[in-house]
Amino acid sequence: MTRGYTLLECAAALALLALLATTSHAVLYQRRSQLARIDERLLALSVVEKELETARATSFAGLPTRQAGPALTRHPELAALEDPVLRVTISELEQGRLKQVRVELEWGGAERRGEAGEVLVGRIARRYAEGLYGR
Repeated sequence: MTRGYTLLECAAALALLALLATTSHAVLYQRRSQLARIDERLLALSVVEKELETARATSFAGLPTRQAGPALTRHPELAALEDPVLRVTISELEQGRLKQVRVELEWGGAERRGEAGEVLVGRIARRYAEGLYGR
């Protein structure tokens, strides 16, 4: 009686190991890309929040009404995102007693445009702004 495995058994074992290794690699690669997208979203949300806070810290009269203009401040961290587009829209509501600030950030080039983006909207009341800054 001989001991050992036949060539067919060895080939089947190697095929199973190859399948397991390939599947593991694919899962790890997908996880890494998901984590990279989460990091992008966190960075984008941070930039959008900073822009909204800058608008809140500006005097009420210092916020001019405008349609989809550039950012109120510079954000060097945007260089980490692919092809970022930051737009700030400021509109007046309720006969000038309230201003709405809409901050939109999209990134990722044409193939991901619309998929990768963050939007925050804040409202600033004249009474609150004047009371806060003594103006």
